[in-house]
Formats: sequence, C-alpha cells, structure tokens
Amino acid sequence: MTEGASESAAVRETAASGRTSDRYEVSVPEVLRVVEQLGGLTTDIGGAIRQLSTLASPAAGYGVLGNTAGTAAGTAQQQLAATLAAMQAVLKLLTTRVRDSARAYAEGDRKVAEEYARTVAELPAIPAVRR
Repeated sequence: MTEGASESAAVRETAASGRTSDRYEVSVPEVLRVVEQLGGLTTDIGGAIRQLSTLASPAAGYGVLGNTAGTAAGTAQQQLAATLAAMQAVLKLLTTRVRDSARAYAEGDRKVAEEYARTVAELPAIPAVRR
C-alpha cells in the first residue's frame, strides 16, 4: 500500500477476496486526517458548551410550577454542559495521544528503514557466478 493510501481499500480488498490477512499497516496520513476531524469535533463541542451556557430557561414559561421546573431545567442544563465538557476533555486527550502515536510510528518506521538500508549497504558483494 502506498503512503497516504486508504486503509479501507485494503480492508475492502481482503473482504472481497474472502482471505484474511495477518499484515499490519498504518497509514499515518490517514490517521492524522482522522485526528484533524476529531479536533474539529472537539472545537464544535466547545462551541456547543458556550452556547448552552448562555441559554436561560424562562421560569415563567413553566406556569404554576415555574420556580421548581426552572430550577430543574437549569440543573439539567448545567449537567449537560458538564458532560459535554468532560467529553471534550477526553476527545482532546485522545486526539493528542493518537496524533503523537502516529508521528512516533512514522519516525520508528523511518529509523527501521534507514537501518535496514545501512545494513544492506554494508553486506559484502556476492561475486558473479560464471557458468
């Protein structure tokens, strides 16, 4: 699979052939693309939290139960905002760790390739066999 190619293409190919594969491939550009999408989702959640915090439920809209219902609605709103904030924190941490892991994987892969090339270059030349 070439650098940047979609992992899903290999999965589709394997599924179509009915064979299983024991290979393990990581497309670092694809992983980083997903990480960017998670970053966007995290930003969207932050916007939702800000909007949610500016909303005020009108107690008068609840009629006779106004004060009690308004308090309950406010509490539910606060809990929702806290839950979204916790989810945002988890997504930020996940995004950071996946991004760092993908970069470390790429760096490790590069070092292994360099070492392999160096080792092969140091092998003695095999003399040509004459027939």
